[in-house]
Amino acid sequence: MEKSTNKTGKNKKETVWHRHSFALTDQQQQEFDRLLLKYNINNKTSFIASLILSESIKVVVIDQVSFEYHASLSNLINYFKALGVSYNVLVNRTDLPVDSQEILKDISDTTIELSKVCQEIIKLTIAFESTVLQTTRDYGS
Repeated sequence: MEKSTNKTGKNKKETVWHRHSFALTDQQQQEFDRLLLKYNINNKTSFIASLILSESIKVVVIDQVSFEYHASLSNLINYFKALGVSYNVLVNRTDLPVDSQEILKDISDTTIELSKVCQEIIKLTIAFESTVLQTTRDYGS
């Protein structure tokens, strides 16, 4: 194999490329195009070679619905945290008058209701993850 010189003047081995061709039916071509679009693959050669040679390919697919759900859930969690901090500050105050006990009871009831809402959010998130999010993606799907 001959050596070639790159721009820096250092010797490096020349890559030898071997060409292959294949034909697809209309149905196979549609499926191939669907996979390329689904996984946003720009380099067909690397994709085909990795499939033929059983190499693993990592594909990052950004699901906009999941992204928005996560952002909304993060905002909701931040509201819960702020509410919890305010609640703790209010409950731990020692200079509250005796007649404020009724207000604290209302806050306690509201906290119990918010706890139930939080449990429902957790259930919905688990259901969302099991139906919408997939931890592993396969090119054959």
